[in-house]
Amino acid sequence: MKNFFYLKDIRALSSQQSFTRGRDYYDNGMVEELKKIKGEAFDTFECFIFGTYRYKVTLKIIGEELNFSCTCPYDYYGICKHKIAMSIAILNGEYEENHISNYPNKLNKKIFLKEFKNANKDKKISFLKQILEKNSDLQSQFLVFVNGKSDNLDKIIGVDISKMKNDIYNKFSSLNFNNLEDKIYYNNYNDYYDDYEAYHNTADNIILDALDFYINKSLEFLKKGNLLDAFRIILSLYEGTQNLPDPEKDENEIFCENYNDTVKSFLLEKFSDFENNLINTINSDENILEVINLIIDRFKYYEDLYSKKKKNIPLYSFLDLRDILMKLIVSKKVAKVFYNLIKKNNLEIKSMVFIILKISKILEDEKLWLKTAKKFAHREEIVAKELLEKYKEKSDEKSFNILAKFSFKNWADSFDFYLINNLNKETELELYISALKNYVIENASLKYYKKLRKYLNEKDKNIFIKKVQRKFYVYDVFHIQILEFEKRYKDILEIAKKEDNYSYNFEKIIEPIINIFPDECISIVEKRCLSIIYSYDKNRKIYKRMVEWMQKIKEIKNKEIKIEKLFYKIYNKKPNLPALKDEMIIGKII
Repeated sequence: MKNFFYLKDIRALSSQQSFTRGRDYYDNGMVEELKKIKGEAFDTFECFIFGTYRYKVTLKIIGEELNFSCTCPYDYYGICKHKIAMSIAILNGEYEENHISNYPNKLNKKIFLKEFKNANKDKKISFLKQILEKNSDLQSQFLVFVNGKSDNLDKIIGVDISKMKNDIYNKFSSLNFNNLEDKIYYNNYNDYYDDYEAYHNTADNIILDALDFYINKSLEFLKKGNLLDAFRIILSLYEGTQNLPDPEKDENEIFCENYNDTVKSFLLEKFSDFENNLINTINSDENILEVINLIIDRFKYYEDLYSKKKKNIPLYSFLDLRDILMKLIVSKKVAKVFYNLIKKNNLEIKSMVFIILKISKILEDEKLWLKTAKKFAHREEIVAKELLEKYKEKSDEKSFNILAKFSFKNWADSFDFYLINNLNKETELELYISALKNYVIENASLKYYKKLRKYLNEKDKNIFIKKVQRKFYVYDVFHIQILEFEKRYKDILEIAKKEDNYSYNFEKIIEPIINIFPDECISIVEKRCLSIIYSYDKNRKIYKRMVEWMQKIKEIKNKEIKIEKLFYKIYNKKPNLPALKDEMIIGKII
């Protein structure tokens, strides 16, 4: 099995506290649905972590860089416990691989079109017939495709959006979240049951089951080639799950005025499932344009109601429907008609930018692409990065540098690494150094600090190290790693003397200096341990930390007798602390 990274890499990116919690999450089986998606440029891992809430975690491995994202609100030093739990599962190979195709990643489209054009007509028909014979759903899609619009199928089914929307609204407004203990699903944490979490998971499953009822209906229509009714259900769901009241039957107060947001977040996840199925269906341009017209008509309908100041009307955001719409743009005809509709309805707006950019690529209209990208690059960081690539491709360094400065000022964490690798250092050295500083601090990267220090004088270096220390104080020891690299051991000793008894990672702080200032380190550990023994605020967790300090000074050379005496002094100290003695024996201190 290929190692994408190592455990030490994850430790370096996390605080000790987060790492411990993440490891506990993994040990307790809270990582679910972990899959690896192999892409042309990089690999992506995705999973769900079932903790207090359900969070989605994503990891993109681009070269040697680990780019994590998580839907949790964690915003402190290092990566969150959910990312750590997923990382450990990846290291243990507990993922499924999604192979998009067994063919080479990059199929030359021009070669395919040339071969297809020159292929014998009978061979094409034979190939198509064999494919259709293997799949009844494709047969239905073929019938719809060759007959143009899907009118016949619609007359058979005829999904009424307004009626279904109201049914959905009523259903989700009346879901029963009382008596969850009768339906409860417990996560088992080594025989410990977390009622609060179990209630949340059970409530989530009630919502997901209700959504699945409609999503599965839409997928059935989709498989049979009835694209219009499939989308009518999707739009009914989108409209019917908005402006929901907080459930009356919620005796455990699961949602706390967040019910509407919870339902929407699950719905958008289900939209992703729908998109994946949409990719695998074959639809005519006519049927696709019917759907696009339907969506724009619904948007205009509610926009008109909104202008008349009607209350509690659904809000149509193309941002929510963007990815689905982009999957529909499959031909130049669709792209051209869609763009004309966008212009006609004054929809050249921020939420449509990625759709317009895709249209321009399908139409091979570079002028439209540049016009759109320039208009929205200052509001969308992904567009800014694509436009930077375009400027680089055209060797337009002036435009590149102007946009690079703006992007770094507004989205430093997203652009620092890109700018480090793409800026011309000769003309933009100041911006390059700023990007390096930001990347070093945000990623605790000693590797890139070594590149940065070449551009810093002693005064600048001291200022930067103090900034790092303020950022990482308590949570981790990146500033210690820098001081060790700079051989500033006395500075490390001074930091060790000032650390309070409950700071994390103290053993890592003294690690670089235990054999440089052995007596001082022994004295500091003794003072810290005795201070805790005499304090009121002590417990087994703190005793474990004390043992970690003692294990570290045990590595000091030529001080074995002095250290052993200290350990027995702590072990036999009054008041008698059985839990501390127990931890010292477990840690092989005694």
